[in-house]
Amino acid sequence: MTSGALRGLVISSQRRPAVSVEYILWACVGLLFPAVLPAGDPDPVNAWVFEPDSISGSNVRASSGGLDGTIVGSVRVESNPPSIVLDGNEARVVIEGADSSHLPDRLLSVEAWVRLDSATRWGGICGYLQDTGSFERGWVLGYNSSSFTMAVATSNTLTYLEASDTFELGSWYHVLGTYDGSELKIYVDGRLEGSSRSRSGSIDYADSTLVVGAYVDDNELWPLEGKIHEVRIYDSVLGLSDARERHQEKRDLFAEPEVPGPAGEAGLLGHWTFDDENVSGRLVRDRAGVFDGTIQGEFDLSSSPPALVLDGSSTFVRLELPGGSASLPRRELTAEAWVAINQGTAWGGLLGYMQDNGNFEKGWVLGYDDSHFSIALSSGQLTYLRGETEFQPGTWYHVAGSYDGQELKLYVNGQLDAASTEQSGDIVYAASTFVAGTYEDDNEFFPLDGSLHDLKLYNTALSARQIRENFESGRELFPVQEPVLMGPTVRFTSADTALVSWKTAEPSPSIIDFGTTRSLGRTVLDADLVMEHELYLEGLEPDTPYFYQLRHQAGAQESITAVYEFSTEFNFSVPAAGEIDSPFDEDAQTLLYERAAERILALTGIDRGYCLDLDCGRGRLAVELARRSKLRIVGVSPDREEVAEGRALLREAGLYGSRITLHRRELRELPYAENSFNLVVSDRMVRGFLPRSEAGEMFRLLRPAGGAAVFGQPSGSPEMISIGAVRGWLASVAVDSRELGPPGTWAGIVRGALEGAGEWSHMYGSPDNSATSRDELVEPSRMKIQWYGRPGPRGMIDRQPRQQAPLYVNGRLYSQGNDRLYALDAYNGTVLWALEVPGLRRVNIPRDTGNMCADADALYVTVENSCWRLNGQDGRLERVYSTGDGIADKSADWGYAAVVEDQLIGSRVAPGSSYSAFSGPDKWYDETSGGFGTSQVISRSIFAVARDDARRRWSRDAGAIVNSTITIGGGRLYYIESRSSSVLNAGAGRTGSSDLWRNNFLVALDVESGDVLWRQPVTLPASPAPVVAFLLYSEERLITSVVNSRYHVTCYSAVNGARQWERDHSWNRNHHGGHMYHPLVVGDKVIVEPRGYDLFSGATAFSSLPSRGGCSTMSAAERTVIYVDWDYDNGSFGFWNVESGSRVQKAGSRGSCWLGLISGGGMVFSPTASSGCVCRYPLQTSIGYSSW
Repeated sequence: MTSGALRGLVISSQRRPAVSVEYILWACVGLLFPAVLPAGDPDPVNAWVFEPDSISGSNVRASSGGLDGTIVGSVRVESNPPSIVLDGNEARVVIEGADSSHLPDRLLSVEAWVRLDSATRWGGICGYLQDTGSFERGWVLGYNSSSFTMAVATSNTLTYLEASDTFELGSWYHVLGTYDGSELKIYVDGRLEGSSRSRSGSIDYADSTLVVGAYVDDNELWPLEGKIHEVRIYDSVLGLSDARERHQEKRDLFAEPEVPGPAGEAGLLGHWTFDDENVSGRLVRDRAGVFDGTIQGEFDLSSSPPALVLDGSSTFVRLELPGGSASLPRRELTAEAWVAINQGTAWGGLLGYMQDNGNFEKGWVLGYDDSHFSIALSSGQLTYLRGETEFQPGTWYHVAGSYDGQELKLYVNGQLDAASTEQSGDIVYAASTFVAGTYEDDNEFFPLDGSLHDLKLYNTALSARQIRENFESGRELFPVQEPVLMGPTVRFTSADTALVSWKTAEPSPSIIDFGTTRSLGRTVLDADLVMEHELYLEGLEPDTPYFYQLRHQAGAQESITAVYEFSTEFNFSVPAAGEIDSPFDEDAQTLLYERAAERILALTGIDRGYCLDLDCGRGRLAVELARRSKLRIVGVSPDREEVAEGRALLREAGLYGSRITLHRRELRELPYAENSFNLVVSDRMVRGFLPRSEAGEMFRLLRPAGGAAVFGQPSGSPEMISIGAVRGWLASVAVDSRELGPPGTWAGIVRGALEGAGEWSHMYGSPDNSATSRDELVEPSRMKIQWYGRPGPRGMIDRQPRQQAPLYVNGRLYSQGNDRLYALDAYNGTVLWALEVPGLRRVNIPRDTGNMCADADALYVTVENSCWRLNGQDGRLERVYSTGDGIADKSADWGYAAVVEDQLIGSRVAPGSSYSAFSGPDKWYDETSGGFGTSQVISRSIFAVARDDARRRWSRDAGAIVNSTITIGGGRLYYIESRSSSVLNAGAGRTGSSDLWRNNFLVALDVESGDVLWRQPVTLPASPAPVVAFLLYSEERLITSVVNSRYHVTCYSAVNGARQWERDHSWNRNHHGGHMYHPLVVGDKVIVEPRGYDLFSGATAFSSLPSRGGCSTMSAAERTVIYVDWDYDNGSFGFWNVESGSRVQKAGSRGSCWLGLISGGGMVFSPTASSGCVCRYPLQTSIGYSSW
């Protein structure tokens, strides 16, 4: 396959070196359709309509404002459409009575209907301008050799804003330029085609002349050749809706009739619309010709909009082709599609007839890959022309590819997206199949996962204007697609119910369409006008994928979101028991047990996880707890008859096994996992008797970090027990009991964290990036499985493409899947909650920074321009922090995130800078040199907000901050920045430029105030450009690890930035992450695999580490290094005690391909991420190891 010679839109160069003129090209990205702004109807301050009735001799009467014009040179007046015809020599219209006092000084809009018959380097439609050397004043709505422009001068500098699309000579256009005091915009034919914030303040004026039909200042005249119908000047700012209305109001006046072809449209060969009128059973009618089609595989037809829904596995359309390839376009071609793609693929087709087998490359296909649209065509060999627009899943697009025998072009939503001159001459064909909705040749088949509404095939190359008109004529069928202000999220609240939550910028009803296919079919709504929305989706089937879409109504305007997905396979809710009647007969003890359960739950606040009912009797207390909570309850009693009777009753009620289990055992040395029960109670004590067990046995099983044991009884029990007896029984445990007060007799204990246990609260352990939990309890020789199970692999990204590490804090384990969050009880594996979060995914963390962190009470996750605080116990959203002025401010995404005492630290990155793509061979992000995955994500400022109320504490602008180096320790925040002008001027949020590694500084800020404490220049290895760069803090030392062809390790003083020592060593290997390991600290050693150095002196501590083949980076506890291995004989998890040198292997599973093995709380955790890997030990389960 031949890569095409791509030609994108070109930014014009400056006219001459002495002139400070800035050109800005705006690329249309993001939404399918722009948002509609409120329309106004302002009056122009000056306006001229060039029609016969308004022109008398050389005088042009103003239609508004009273400033008449004078024609200079030779012009002609036409009436159809009304316009003046300018000859391109000296002809123009001069508004002689105008000076700057008649013109807007801060708010400006200029619009015109114009046709250009030739293009010049500098052209003016209407302007009042001086641009002579460095003297730059005024404004002009104009054009250059290819595009329309709008220029405004402030602070003695003109900015020329260029429209993103090119014009066609001989065609009429509506052009509108605006300036609101802080932003320039240009609209062409009702579309926003450019914006710039490079100018602000009032417009600078100097003596000049207001002119229509020429670019004029004191020493230049560039007259227009073409026609002008109308010019209007406003002292207000028109918006997108104004631009559309004005374009639509008069566009029919300038319409040029087309000569229809046999099907009513010039050159149209085939036209397929997937609606009820044109699809009958499996037959698809060709509306234009003889290429009828037959739908293959399973399919649906949706109605709004009408579309064929393809499943991505078997569905496509086989099209008839009478006469074979001779019936297809030979020299010129245009293929068009209205399509919504749910999931990209390496090779995707919308419409095509092609063969691509080795060097045998024939035909053409309009298609896509995993993220972009494409057109491929062969005049000998195939050129795959890939567009610039990254499509959003589930979003409708108009895509067109054209070929005129010399140039291949791709258009998205009416805009030129890419072009190539690689091909020329006739299209070369070979026998193949004519298909829609798939990429197919003799040995490949990649069906579309998405929807097709309409396809067209022409035997001519449509012009850019025709393609744009086809887009405009079809777009009204599709609702305006807009994201909501925040969300949505999906949280399961019961076994068959999900809660969907989102926020909108203005009050509206809450509406969700959902179903088991993308056709949706079910609707729930709440008509109340709110901005914070919550709707329950009820009656959900188990283990079933669902699709949903939000609708937003504001007055007569309706918009929709993309179609999102969730699956009840990831609903880990326990079966509800609240509606189940107690299996026990109502008697004098009924109220006693109900009150006991309510009191226990109220005292502890524990409503999920595992509960141990010590000396449980028949399980009566267990029933009342299950009916009021989400607890799974294990009852144990030495009484065989009681247990047998209780099991029978519970089984009859449907509670046994699903919520409650009863065991008959002696109450000593119980065979349950130590430190595993969230709650311990005793049915026997409710009845007024002490358990037939030592309290120490209960405490051994109680979960650390918040596990509670509550014993006693409500008032009114026929057998009363004294508080002294209860506390006396508890006196043998290591924690003092507390009297919990009336009503009733209650005492309890709450177990704290294990002494010496560590935490893993941030991406690399803590904000210091040392990749260690400092957990003193983790010991390889004692390692054993504490729990295993959920979540399984299906909710994860296969092998995690360098994704966020799991976290452990305060007894909870947080794990991130594919746009999905899980919170688990770290000591027993209970899934506390799961949350579906579209847009959460962030990958390639070695070139970025993690997107979640945690404290004792909450999980913090970054989603686009905000950071959310989620309650650690139940996942409810507690607070939203933004990068700017509220969550409606989308000017920056949230990059780095760390919670430090009462502050939340963040950084601002350009929107869309973080990596999220994970499908395809290059999405493992394992490159050893410059490539798609080696570009670094950079921030331009860093800030702190109060954790409790989100108020801004401080903000600090910076150079280009390398995100992967942001580090906090010793009361300071550190980072490496580049002050390279080329990087800073590019304004990008992700860069692969080698200039990032020049003009570098190591910076320290006071974390409380944001003040710069010191800034030291540093020299980084820049050739070849690094593939990763890391920074960590430990013991008032900073360690940088910058990796290009070797590991370059340097130590600096954290106090002043002075360099202490530096070392370098070779890679372990050049694949499977061996060239990009993150450094870690164990005691006073810093390990940069495969070497270890003394943290203070730099002396070599380890010249080699335990041999391993694993692809992930290591992590550490206080004395133990934890890693993944490929040791097929001994195991895939490795634990190495650095002090003793002992090494233990655990077989059976594997972690992720970056950092999936962490420690904390006396344990080691491995949330599953092994699905799809060819490594041995494919036990696809999450595991918690303990070492007590």
